[in-house]
Amino acid sequence: MINDERYNEAIAHADTLRKEHPQGKTAWWIMGRALLAMYDWDKAQSAFDSLETRIRAQGPGNYFNLIECAYYRAQCHWGAGRYREAQSECGRALTYPAADEVRKRQKGKLDALRRMQRRLAKLLAK
Repeated sequence: MINDERYNEAIAHADTLRKEHPQGKTAWWIMGRALLAMYDWDKAQSAFDSLETRIRAQGPGNYFNLIECAYYRAQCHWGAGRYREAQSECGRALTYPAADEVRKRQKGKLDALRRMQRRLAKLLAK
C-alpha cells in the first residue's frame, strides 16, 4: 500500500494491527513509513519513537532495526526543521556497535546518514 501511495489505507491497517497485537512492531513500521511519506513529520516521529521503545525493550539485538529506526527518525527531524536532533540521531545510528555483516546490510542507510550528518554540520555552522 505504501509503494502504491495508499497511505491512509496503510495507516488504517496498521492501526488495526496495533490494536490486535499491542506489543508488536510491524504496525509501527507501517504507520511510521506511511506518515513519513505523507510528510507528517511529528506523527511519523511519534510512531518511530514507539517503535524504538519496543525494539529496545526486547534488547538491541544485532542493531539492524535500531539503525533502520534512527534513519527514519533523522528524516523526521530534518523534515520538521529540527536539525540538531537530526544530527544527534545520525550520530547515534552511526555509532551503534553493529557487526560488520549488519553494517554491510545497512550500507545504504549508513551512507545516507553520513551524508545527512555532513549537510547538517554545514547548516548548523551558519
